[in-house]
Amino acid sequence: MKQTQSMIVFARILVDGAMIWLGLILAYFIRMVWFEAFGLGAPATLISLEGFIEFSIKMTVFLVLMMALNRQYRFEKNHKWFREWATLFWSFSAGLALILVIFFFTKYQFFSRFIMGMAWVCGLVLLTFGRILLRVLQHQLLQRNIGRSRLLILGTSTLAHDLHDTIKDDVHFEIIGFLSGKKNAPKQFCNQKVYGGFSQFEKTVEKHTVDHVILAGESLHLKSIQKIVQLCHIKGITFEFLPDPVNVDLTSVEVSTLRGQPIITVLNTRMMGWGLVIKSITDFVLAFVALILLLPVLVLIALRIKCEDPKAPVFYAASRVGKNGKPFRCVKFRSMVANAEELKKELLKKNTRKGGVFFKMEDDPRVTKFGKFLRKSSLDELPQIWNVLKGEMSWVGPRPHLPEEVTQYTDEDRRLIGVKPGLTGFAQINGLSHLSFEEEMKLELYYLKNWSLWLDIIIFIKTIGIVIRGKNS
Repeated sequence: MKQTQSMIVFARILVDGAMIWLGLILAYFIRMVWFEAFGLGAPATLISLEGFIEFSIKMTVFLVLMMALNRQYRFEKNHKWFREWATLFWSFSAGLALILVIFFFTKYQFFSRFIMGMAWVCGLVLLTFGRILLRVLQHQLLQRNIGRSRLLILGTSTLAHDLHDTIKDDVHFEIIGFLSGKKNAPKQFCNQKVYGGFSQFEKTVEKHTVDHVILAGESLHLKSIQKIVQLCHIKGITFEFLPDPVNVDLTSVEVSTLRGQPIITVLNTRMMGWGLVIKSITDFVLAFVALILLLPVLVLIALRIKCEDPKAPVFYAASRVGKNGKPFRCVKFRSMVANAEELKKELLKKNTRKGGVFFKMEDDPRVTKFGKFLRKSSLDELPQIWNVLKGEMSWVGPRPHLPEEVTQYTDEDRRLIGVKPGLTGFAQINGLSHLSFEEEMKLELYYLKNWSLWLDIIIFIKTIGIVIRGKNS
C-alpha cells in the first residue's frame, strides 16, 4: 500500500504539471493564433512560441512547487472531492497571482495580460479534469484490491463495532481483523478474526503486513497502548484512535499548551471565534435585506390569510427554546385552524414520527386550504426572518425546539440547545418529515460537530432548490 500511495502522489505531481503546461500553451494559442483565425488580427507580442514554451516550462515548475508548499501532495487519505478541488483552486490561483506580483516588482515586460487570464481559466479546467481522471483510476485500482490500506482494529467494544460497520464497505480499507483489550478475548468479532490481546500486536503486524491501526474505545492509559504507538512509529504504520474513555465526544477539539504542557479542549461545536462572528453578521444583514425585499409578499400573504378567516390571527407565535435554553416566540404565518392546539390532543395517536417526541401527521385536518400551499412552498416560515433579525434564530441551524420536547431530550441531544436554532438545517435538506427522531438527532448533531461557514452555504443553497422544486422537507 505504501508503494501504491507513493505512486499516486507522484502521478498527481506529473498530471498537475502536464495540465498546467497545457493550459499555458492553450492560452497562448487562443491569443496568438485563434484570434487571427476569427479575423481579430494577430496581436503584437514580445515573445515567440519557442520563447514562450521555455517560459511556460519555468512557470509550470514554479506553480507545481507553490502547490507542493500548499500541501497538495501529502501522503494522506483522500479528502472529499470538493475539499480537494477548493484547495487546488486556491493553490493554483495564489501561484499565478504571485507570478504577476513578481512581474510587477521586477518590471518584466510581460507579453499579454490576456494570456495570463486565459492560462488561469484553462489551467483550472485542465487541472480539474486531471484530478478527476486520477480519482477514477485510483477507484478502479481500489476496486481490484490494489492500494488498499490493510487495517487492524484495536478493541472489541461497541465503538469498534460501529467503526467496522462504518468502513467495512470503504474501498480504501481492507480490514484484516481485531485485537482485544479485554481479558477474555473472543475468537471472532463482527465476523472477523480476533488475533488475541494487545500483547499480540507486534506478532500480528509482522505476520499480516498491517498499514493502518485504529484504536477504538479502549483505555488510552495502558502501557500496552504506549508500546503499540511506539511500534507503529518504528514500523511506519499509521496509528489513529477513536477515544471513548469517559463517553466524552472528542469530535471537535482544540489543542493548545498550558505552561508548556499539551492540553486538549473539548468543544461543543466548531461554531465559535471569527466563524461565529461572521455567521452572526451575515444572519443580520441577510435578514434585514430579505425583510425589505419580501415586504410586498409578506403583506399579500397576510391579507390572504385574513380573508380566509377574518377572526383568526394572521401569525402563529409559539414558544421555542433558543440558544442556551433561553425561550423566545417563534413567528410563522398561521397555516392551521385557530383551535389547532386543542385538536392536537385528539390526534396524538395518529403521530407518524415514531421513536421520539415530535408530532407529525399526514393530511393533518387542522391545516387550512391556503395553509397547505404555504407549507408546501415553505412560505409559512418567512416571518421567522424577524426572529433572525432579533438574534433569536439563524438562517441555518438545528430545528427550533418545543419546551416539552427539550424535557425529553437525552444528554447528548441537549447539546443542540447550545446554538441558535435555524430557519433551515442539515436535517431539513435530508428529508426531515421522513426521518425518525433518532435519525434527525444524528443529523443535527453531525451539523453541530462539523459546522463550517461553507456547510451553511451548502445547506442554504440546497434549501432554495427544495423550495423551488416544491419538495419541502
